[in-house]
Amino acid sequence: MTLVEIQEHAPFESLNALIVPTGDENSTYSAFARFQKFVFCKKFDDFITGCIVVNTFFLLLEYPNMNKSLRVTLSVTEYLFGSIFGLEMIVRIIAMKGLRAYLHSTERRFDMVVVVCTTINMVLNNVNINFSGLNSVSSLRTLRVSRLMLKYEGTRKLIESVLKSSRGVMDVVMFLVLFQVVTSILAMQLFGGGHLHSADNTPRWNFDTFGRSFLTLLQVITGDQWSSITYDAVDAENPHWLMIPFLVVVFIIGQYVLLNLFIAVILENFSISEEEAYQLQLAQIIAIPKELDIFEKIEECGVCVFGEMDKLDNVSNVKLRMFLGLDDNHNTAIHSNEASRVSNGRFMHKNGGSNTKAQHSRNILSELNQEIQARWKRFCFRLATSAWFSRLVQIVIVISCANLIIDDPHPEMSLNPPSDELTRALTIMNDMILFILFLEFVVKVGAFGFGFEYLRVSIFHVDERLGYVNKQAYMENKWNQLDFVLLLIAIADAIAMGISPTMRVAGVFRAGRVLRPLRILNHYQEMKAILTAVAQSVPQVGNVFALCMLVYIIFGVVGRSIFAGKLYSCNDPAVKTAAQCVGFFLMFPDGALDLQEATAKGIPGGAILVPRVWSNARFSFDHIGVAFLALLEMTSLKWIDKVFAAMDIVAENKQPVQDHSPMFAVFFVLYVYIGSLFAIRLFVGVLVEQFQRNDGTQILTESQKSWVDLEKFVLLLKPLKLIPRPRLQIQSKLYDFCQHPCFSQAISAAILLNILLLLVNPNSTSTVSISYKVIEMMFLGIFTIEALLKCLAFRHYYLFSMNGAFEMAILVGSLVAYFSDTGYHSLIQAGRIFRVMRVLRFVKLNKGVYTIFRTFRASLRPIANIFFLMCTIIFIFAIVARQLFGGVKFGPAMNHFSNFRTFGSSVLLLFQIMSGDDWHLTMTDCMVSKPFCSERVDEVTDVIVTDCGNVTSAAAFFVTYVTLVVFVFLNLFVTVILENFRSCYLKSDVCAISLLDFEKYREVFQKYDTQGKGTFPLWQLASFLSELPASLRIERNRKRRAFLQIRSQVQVLLLTEKPKRPYFNELLRVLCIHQMGIRSLPYEQQRDRVKQIFIYRAKVAHMMVESVVKGYAPS
Repeated sequence: MTLVEIQEHAPFESLNALIVPTGDENSTYSAFARFQKFVFCKKFDDFITGCIVVNTFFLLLEYPNMNKSLRVTLSVTEYLFGSIFGLEMIVRIIAMKGLRAYLHSTERRFDMVVVVCTTINMVLNNVNINFSGLNSVSSLRTLRVSRLMLKYEGTRKLIESVLKSSRGVMDVVMFLVLFQVVTSILAMQLFGGGHLHSADNTPRWNFDTFGRSFLTLLQVITGDQWSSITYDAVDAENPHWLMIPFLVVVFIIGQYVLLNLFIAVILENFSISEEEAYQLQLAQIIAIPKELDIFEKIEECGVCVFGEMDKLDNVSNVKLRMFLGLDDNHNTAIHSNEASRVSNGRFMHKNGGSNTKAQHSRNILSELNQEIQARWKRFCFRLATSAWFSRLVQIVIVISCANLIIDDPHPEMSLNPPSDELTRALTIMNDMILFILFLEFVVKVGAFGFGFEYLRVSIFHVDERLGYVNKQAYMENKWNQLDFVLLLIAIADAIAMGISPTMRVAGVFRAGRVLRPLRILNHYQEMKAILTAVAQSVPQVGNVFALCMLVYIIFGVVGRSIFAGKLYSCNDPAVKTAAQCVGFFLMFPDGALDLQEATAKGIPGGAILVPRVWSNARFSFDHIGVAFLALLEMTSLKWIDKVFAAMDIVAENKQPVQDHSPMFAVFFVLYVYIGSLFAIRLFVGVLVEQFQRNDGTQILTESQKSWVDLEKFVLLLKPLKLIPRPRLQIQSKLYDFCQHPCFSQAISAAILLNILLLLVNPNSTSTVSISYKVIEMMFLGIFTIEALLKCLAFRHYYLFSMNGAFEMAILVGSLVAYFSDTGYHSLIQAGRIFRVMRVLRFVKLNKGVYTIFRTFRASLRPIANIFFLMCTIIFIFAIVARQLFGGVKFGPAMNHFSNFRTFGSSVLLLFQIMSGDDWHLTMTDCMVSKPFCSERVDEVTDVIVTDCGNVTSAAAFFVTYVTLVVFVFLNLFVTVILENFRSCYLKSDVCAISLLDFEKYREVFQKYDTQGKGTFPLWQLASFLSELPASLRIERNRKRRAFLQIRSQVQVLLLTEKPKRPYFNELLRVLCIHQMGIRSLPYEQQRDRVKQIFIYRAKVAHMMVESVVKGYAPS
């Protein structure tokens, strides 16, 4: 299905052929032609789109037990818009001259189905016949909102990508379903018939039937309470020994392999093709293909190059020279002429001035004022750009964050309320922080200017023809704009607190303090780069939100039509209907005894007399707001409790019965596949696309991407340092012994055996404890001998190396802990586990494992930056949660360990929510309201003290946190790992150079770099190049011109160095460019490369002629 088939207005041009003119060719169209033109015009399409939006709005307003006026209004609008859409279908069929042309589009076929079902539903409702199936189908009218999304470029491109990936997604879904079917049948055969049953109860998740087995395995794959299944498997009366390994394997394969296939399919369709990449680059640099064509026509002889270049220099046409990129001095000349005119004007102005005394005095005052301003600006500039001033501001921001942590917004709920001295100290600290931040603002404005001209141009859009020269004023920096806004909020907070701390406006400005930690990001470039990339991806992320909202509207309306008002139940299980749920009943808590047994044992009865309550479930689909909230919970894969509640539905005002309506589970399974497993993965796609757009790799071809990734490794690669061989004969033999592979393998085996020893509990029995001590002493002796041998063989080089220092620290700590028997013994022993990383140097890893290891190592730094950024966001949310829900009473999810009453517990709870642990239950506890909470007025402060929550605040806070942190920032980790994996994984069919060639290059370079400085003499270049691996090797005799060209490039790179020694990274980069070819470079580098090659080839020609003249080479 193409985009042309989907867009309603796309076939307009093709449908113009249906408009047949009559009469004279110069006359106007007939009435039917004008009718066709009206039906296919954009205004008619916009009118239908507006009707769709209004109809969808009214469709979302429905809820059970509506008042009569709203019910009548919705009924009238349903008939009105149903008639409009029916009339639209009829007029389009007439305009297209038949039903066949109308049904050519998939969207119009879908519209016909919806219109027919809606019409039949309205007719049946008019005769008081209600058919819920047609009502559910008519709810699909919300799919017409996709017309509105197709009108905007961002959402249209996203839908195109989704449609392109629909085939791959369907393949993944079919594979996932097939995997579930096979494993469900296998689980039903192995574990069905009571292997999860216990004496107390039978869990809802089991493998007794195929449907139940399928649902249970989907629960395991999505990770929703799957650990509870394993606990029930352990506690079952008839446990199966294979169930736990089976569940773990299914969880690993499903969660970490199958579900991530959706990301792979989405990313494949977000990337552009090779031809599109070439076209985008050509659009950016139009002159490069001309230069490349000129370069390809030049002969290899370097002497001919300057002849061709002379021909280019003779081109007199200015536009042609600018098109070819040959006139670099054109702009410079223009600027120099303008500068000369300005300076001449100033000179004439000086000479033309008056010589009177008054004019002379004014000139002196003006010069004095200018001198004062210049000194003030220089002083502010030095202060603003100094490192110590930046550190001072950072320290102040950290102190401000600590102030937010100490300040308790709910002292009445605290066990240790703050004293008056602490409150005054915090107030003074806030004033000092505000003063220093205001001083920073004054210094930066004095150094760079405020930027009034920038604000005038950007706000009022004046002088757009002249443009605006970037002078780097204070307000031109987006981060400074954020600092300025936060400074204004802090000043307003201080003024409001000075007037009246209890006024409502003061509380609003006080809430602005939580944004102060964002100021610290302005002082770290890497954090700013990541946050800038996230900010630039906001439009794309907004498009994904729009698409997810379309899915929410569809499933929300359908779910409301199916489940509205049917999730109510009575707390007395003996009651069957809502009418019977009145009065009181005896409830026995868990573990309580009945009255007769309690009387026999002489203890009070455990029954409690409680009132019957007909209440709704924790979630519902009664109106579109709570339906969206339930769907958001399901998006985060918290869905199994909703499935079980829906499967128990009997009817409206009926008590639920277990598994009475099992087919209702289909609705939730469909949403899990569409809304949870696929739609949310689109966030990863747009984030990866934005990161590639920022680093410029989005419009590169595969070979160019390989070069960019290869260049990163070239610049980060470090040479190996060779430990000099000792002169003494004994040390020399120890040197060879310690570097022998057998010695390394023996030590590696000892490390592995020592790790196995750490798994044994030394305190089990006395015999085991003695044996453990003896074996541990033996390993300590082996590692001590190893350290002594290496110290004698490698001398001080061993102690100064990172590996040697770490190994010596572990050895010394182990010896001290062993003989002193301190409490740090187990900690130091556990540190020896890290020595297993040394084994990786001696194990022959395959290419895949080596790539994953490099990906992990390359991702550590960006992951650390994202983790720091996420900690900042969580810090802000923790302060906000503490202010909003710090005084809320405890409930089923919030308790003494998980709450928002202190900063530490708030951070831990938010981390718990980020990891996906029952955030919806915490949100429900924060929504508690009267009569389930209390409210009182404090006698001293006359302030209302309550332990109630707030439904709106809780929904807004948790929805924002889950959406921003879980759906966006957590996917940044996936984005970074995917980008680094792409960089580390060099395709052999695109890049001829592998990462193993780099390792061999380091080994060869180590032989020539005898002093460990990363260089070697230039006269050794020929022999060095001949020993390199095949993909980098350049032999002097066979590839003489290539060798001379490489040598000339190295000479040009090192003209500033007195000892002509090729550096490690520069030489490797030159070799990689030579082997991969100029076409593998990005176009901007190709432009620079072409200009350099003209010079290099001229030098090669000169060296070849010189060698012939001197007799060094055959003529």
